[in-house]
Amino acid sequence: MRLHGKGNKVRICPLWSTTATSLTRLAAGRNKSEADFLGRTNQPLTRFGIHRLVTQYAAMTGETVPTKRVSPHTVRHTTAVHLLRAGVDTSTRSVLGWATGH
Repeated sequence: MRLHGKGNKVRICPLWSTTATSLTRLAAGRNKSEADFLGRTNQPLTRFGIHRLVTQYAAMTGETVPTKRVSPHTVRHTTAVHLLRAGVDTSTRSVLGWATGH
């Protein structure tokens, strides 16, 4: 999947086949220029909207499992650590920008 990020950078993100199938269904019938993820106002989801969703769901899990502060960066960092532990090629990781933040 291609993701457009800050500074109009494009990142390549590998997906599990089940995730790809779900996203294909989500995008069905949409023009390629339309956003796939929409916020409460049916506008493209912003980084602030993503932050709100991540903190909201983290707070919900905190009711049953004690959690520290969770942010989108926490999710990104955790993903990078899991990729490293799984033996993912470091050049791939750098292209994705997960470990370096660039």
